[in-house]
Amino acid sequence: LAPTLMFIGFEHVGSTTLAEILNEQPSLSYGTMKEHWYFCKAMPSDSMKSWGNYMHEFPADCKVNRTFDATPAYYAMSVAAKKQRCFREHGIDAVRAFQKVLAPDLQLIVMMRDPIDKAVSQAYEYTPNHKVDLYKCLNKTSRKPC
Repeated sequence: LAPTLMFIGFEHVGSTTLAEILNEQPSLSYGTMKEHWYFCKAMPSDSMKSWGNYMHEFPADCKVNRTFDATPAYYAMSVAAKKQRCFREHGIDAVRAFQKVLAPDLQLIVMMRDPIDKAVSQAYEYTPNHKVDLYKCLNKTSRKPC
């Protein structure tokens, strides 16, 4: 069952939480995984996934009437594509082409977040043991150096 709902946006904006909540609904499914990464791949071997393989990632029983792909990075892919090795239309351009040709009823959920909160969240993910208090570092009223 082709997805008729796609998340686009950025990481660390709540897409996993929303995807899990939606996936609990009997009539909705994200298929075999939350993020399918079909419309752009960073690695050549990943880009070899065929349309048929992509569609097989959305199995549906008789209760499911809508599937969705919650890969927020599609939004930014067209900007980053020159740095990545994409072997087909990529990012939001590919999503638009998919919508025009195969899924005219496709709806997009654009996920955004305050840029400072997003930066802090992302930095915490990559900071071992969270030793730096990023909120203090980013707080303009704080006189204490990081």
